[in-house]
Amino acid sequence: MMNASINVKELIRVITNYITKQKNTPLTKTKLIKLLYLLDVEYYRLTGKKLTDFNWIYYKFGPYAYEFENLLTESGVIIKETNDVYFINSLDDYDANIEKFFDKNNIDIKSQIILKRILDQFSSYDLNKLLDFVYYETEPMENVNFKDKLDFGKIDRKKTVYRKPQYTKSNPDKIKLLREKFDKIRKNKKDTLLKIFLQNSKIAPVYDDLYYKNVKIMEQEDEL
Repeated sequence: MMNASINVKELIRVITNYITKQKNTPLTKTKLIKLLYLLDVEYYRLTGKKLTDFNWIYYKFGPYAYEFENLLTESGVIIKETNDVYFINSLDDYDANIEKFFDKNNIDIKSQIILKRILDQFSSYDLNKLLDFVYYETEPMENVNFKDKLDFGKIDRKKTVYRKPQYTKSNPDKIKLLREKFDKIRKNKKDTLLKIFLQNSKIAPVYDDLYYKNVKIMEQEDEL
């Protein structure tokens, strides 16, 4: 059940409008759900509760919520398939203000500032870098197995001030072990393209046919 104080469909519309119209940044379905996850993580860090109350699990090559697909469709945003990649766009006549949305939902000023910073920073990440961050740098994804429910109780709430992630300074041994774990899961799906995609995650993406093939794999719906 969704948080009664938050209209998640409206939140999806507001985020889509903010990123695609105000920031003029492309938004895919994969990036959108990872941004929602990061908002939940940092809002929980601040308040002890999630913003959306999604039932997050480890699935879809990272944090995933089954509720997302229906809410995305019902939100009314434009979903356009290009080379099997699903891009999300705001409605032409929709002009929501993210600050007004937060105010209407009684989000305190400190949380508003931090949540907006998260959208500003991570919406600019290429998909590889964003996936690496949610895999390796967020507490609920630590020590989880496929289809496990993510435990937000792991989040260190003492880190009350949002700080930019030290992405390039992550412990290399930790990254290596986690990569081996996720690669093993991907091999079970014979997902060779995705493995190559993640192994080269420090390389900026080139929006050619190979890029679209890799993102298609990230978006696919098939279960093991």
